[in-house]
Amino acid sequence: MPRPVCAFDPAGATVLTVGSASKAFWAGMRIGWVRAAPDVIRSLVAARAYADLGTPVLEQLGVDWLMRTGGWDEAVALRREQARRNRDEMVAALHRELPDWEFEIPHGGLTLWVRAGGLSGSRLAEVGERVGVRVPSGPRFGVDGAFEGYVRLPFTVGGPVAEEAAARLAAAARLVRTGVTTGTEAPRTFVA
Repeated sequence: MPRPVCAFDPAGATVLTVGSASKAFWAGMRIGWVRAAPDVIRSLVAARAYADLGTPVLEQLGVDWLMRTGGWDEAVALRREQARRNRDEMVAALHRELPDWEFEIPHGGLTLWVRAGGLSGSRLAEVGERVGVRVPSGPRFGVDGAFEGYVRLPFTVGGPVAEEAAARLAAAARLVRTGVTTGTEAPRTFVA
């Protein structure tokens, strides 16, 4: 790995380093940190006071405990193992249900960037809601209609939930392909 940029600024006068527990553990944990020169930190703290409604104390204490006790490395290793397993199960389910869809299996991250077999990602997202699967369409991640033929699929779930998500996505794809999207009754449950 190359040296981090902050290694070239040992006094911390010009480089700010930020981090977050959100992706390492779970998306709902909105705990992060900033490393910078003391005067920069003071300015950030002062500015934050006007924009923040308060950060949960329990979550801060949990992250602090993980960092101080060495639990961080163990927790990240467990999370990586879970993400790999979920990725592999989602990939297998997509290959079974939607074999004409294309994607590369990522070595990191928590999502698959999927070419939807010539279908509109926007239509898939819209119709997916009707069959009980929520997926963000490609254009949400671009400008001027870029990535219209894509959907972004998180692999934050595995096993039967991943199987059900792929099956519902395949149902949405069939509806989009045939153009029959009216009269579909909204489901009682969603897979997101």
